[in-house]
Amino acid sequence: LALAAGATAYNNGLGTVPPLGWSSWCVQDVTCGLVDTCTESEIHSVVDAMVLQQMPGLGYKYVFLDDCWASTERDANGNIQPDASQFPSGIPSLREYVDKAEMELGLYTCAGPTTCRWNRTGSGGHYVADALTFAKWQIDFVKADNCHHPHEPPPVYYGNLSHALNISGRAMSFNLCEWGEDAVWTWGTSIAQSFRVGPDHLPVWSFPALQQERRLWQSQLEGLPVSALQAAHPSLSARDLAAEEAKRAERLAWDARMRAAGRKGGLSASLASLERRYAAGLGQGTSDIIEHMAVVANSTSAYGKADPDFAETMLWFLTPFTDSQTEWSFWCLWGGNLLMATDTRWMSAEKSSIVLNAEAINVHQDPTAPPGSRRSIAANKVQLWARDMSNSDVTVILFNPTETNQTAAMQWSDVGISGTPAAVRDLWQHANLQPNMAGFARELEPHQVAMLRLSR
Repeated sequence: LALAAGATAYNNGLGTVPPLGWSSWCVQDVTCGLVDTCTESEIHSVVDAMVLQQMPGLGYKYVFLDDCWASTERDANGNIQPDASQFPSGIPSLREYVDKAEMELGLYTCAGPTTCRWNRTGSGGHYVADALTFAKWQIDFVKADNCHHPHEPPPVYYGNLSHALNISGRAMSFNLCEWGEDAVWTWGTSIAQSFRVGPDHLPVWSFPALQQERRLWQSQLEGLPVSALQAAHPSLSARDLAAEEAKRAERLAWDARMRAAGRKGGLSASLASLERRYAAGLGQGTSDIIEHMAVVANSTSAYGKADPDFAETMLWFLTPFTDSQTEWSFWCLWGGNLLMATDTRWMSAEKSSIVLNAEAINVHQDPTAPPGSRRSIAANKVQLWARDMSNSDVTVILFNPTETNQTAAMQWSDVGISGTPAAVRDLWQHANLQPNMAGFARELEPHQVAMLRLSR
């Protein structure tokens, strides 16, 4: 296939309601993906927990397997296949299990021939064949990562994969994961139902762009030394260690190919060029993503959603309650992808209060409301965000990004409401507040939000 990107623009009926669900990426893995080895039994238990907590009824639709499921080899007929040791019953059996829970199964693949972790099979060179396999398995959501991609512009190769999915005979929600490079927010909506607008979300509050690039430059592209990997994760098998050594060699070879093709290779890129590349601030922490989404959230369209990446809600000690509540508030306000990448089993009361908050989820699931946007920044750095809902309500977030307590204040006219709202609902306190003619004010702790729904 050699299609122009514009030829793949489509509405397959799946892009109106933003994706809500669960991802395997950080479950039982504080490193989020480094040793991610999802299994059939793990997915069964996660699905069971979601049903027990009535998550499908709240709108949770997708159960998504990230870079953890595929074999490192294709089958005898050249088809992509799962790792039999992890999924002995196969993907169709797993899909049936998810279907019985009234949810839908999603799978990860890659634009290149191998995935970003452990040399699993990617779709490079097999877009049509893999799309037909996914359709045969009755998959409902496909994410395509960007590792080892073809030597052509991203709209071309992602457009070709999008076209392959379109002609497969089954409507699948397509998420392209291009890491926010090449201004994906200007073209992603014509190719996919959702498109990643930045790099991976790490389970931390702040991880600025320059620090992120230093890490990628040193570990992703040079390769994490196997000795360091073994020391950090002594339980890894000899096979996994050998796969990482092969990955390191592949990264070096990839850099050479990139330079030969006239594109910037990771190892040959200077620190100055990295600084220029991420001048827009594509950091990886929650606060960094909030700042980036203030610029690109409006790229969401009726059938294509800007994807801020997974929600890392209360992952161990790394994302505490206040940070996680703020994360969830913004992911709901933007109306993009909301895939919870932490464990649904054995959730604490605090975590449950976040991910089972029906009022916040209702904001996220509004199919026709435009994405939330930042309206103002006060002198004390408190931010005012708002989203105009389809029923004429306005959802508001007042956000304290600082490290000290701050007073957050707004007037109703700041979000387009004349006079006093008919009702003011606090979506985290689950309480109706008495509307005040003067507006609203509250003291917020560091990183905290107030999330309100105002009725006209």
